[in-house]
Amino acid sequence: MSNVETSELACSSTQVTNPDVPVDQGVAPQSTLVLPTEPVDEEKEGWVTVSGLPIYTMWYRAKQQPPVATLLVVHGFGEHSGRYIHVCRAFAQAGVQVLAYDQRGYGRTGRKSGRMGRTDGLSRLHQDILELQDHVRLEGVPHFLLGHSMGGMEVMTFLHRYQSQARLSGVISTGPCIRLAKPARPNPVVGGVGSFFSKFFKSLTITTGLRLEDISRDEKVVEAARNDYYRYDIGSLQCLDDLINAGGQLLRSDLSHINCPVLIAHGTKDAITDFDASQELYDKLPSTLDKEFCIYPDCYHELHNELNKEEVIGKFIVWVKAHVQSSNEPTSK
Repeated sequence: MSNVETSELACSSTQVTNPDVPVDQGVAPQSTLVLPTEPVDEEKEGWVTVSGLPIYTMWYRAKQQPPVATLLVVHGFGEHSGRYIHVCRAFAQAGVQVLAYDQRGYGRTGRKSGRMGRTDGLSRLHQDILELQDHVRLEGVPHFLLGHSMGGMEVMTFLHRYQSQARLSGVISTGPCIRLAKPARPNPVVGGVGSFFSKFFKSLTITTGLRLEDISRDEKVVEAARNDYYRYDIGSLQCLDDLINAGGQLLRSDLSHINCPVLIAHGTKDAITDFDASQELYDKLPSTLDKEFCIYPDCYHELHNELNKEEVIGKFIVWVKAHVQSSNEPTSK
């Protein structure tokens, strides 16, 4: 059995359909995605000022115009948008216009401001998403979010809090930090003390000591991350408190109002964020929701940088295109 077939079997989903319309029994097999190695068309870097802070952005023009959809990419803890170039180019090649950005405290944004590791809290990060998506979305074109790890947690908590304002056609959350995996989880006492002091020393930064070997089975990815000037393992107490606690708060919340399609993807050998927590989140989402949980056996934390990254990214593109077809306009509720 091929890798593609294995992953299809590992994806569970529920979809709400019109009873008068025949149900599509699945996506036809596709050839493996070939990731673009060169710019697919027009790519522009720039800076967008949000609440007085210059935020680094990278915009990718879709090969098909007008684009079939727009996408905002939200990276994870300690990293930056440059680690998603191959993801963004693949979406642009498929007709999706993309904006990626370096979150406050990280990448070029963090270096330029000198506030490395300082995110100013989850609510501020949500506002950044709300404002930055308007720099890529187009009237009448379905709009999507893709977030990984800390970004995966952000897009799900954003959906919970801002669904009515966001006007989304779908959300992809990969390896979301709903709960840290056991190897990365702090001692409960240490975590409690850190959470307490985060209320008074929000901007105090520390190094987490996360193992780069846990991000991917691809040694080239690990080595590149180790030598990446814009990737740094620093977080403020406020940021780390959000990482430890925000996902748990989401699981305890009432999610019955969510009606935006959701795809959650997680590797079974993820030693940074907890696989079981993603399953819990999927189960917590309404049973009537158009939702899907894709399990990637033996994969580590960064699915988009794993040995089978073409298969993973290809799945994301197929999912977005399927939801473009089922939605003439972004969800308004």
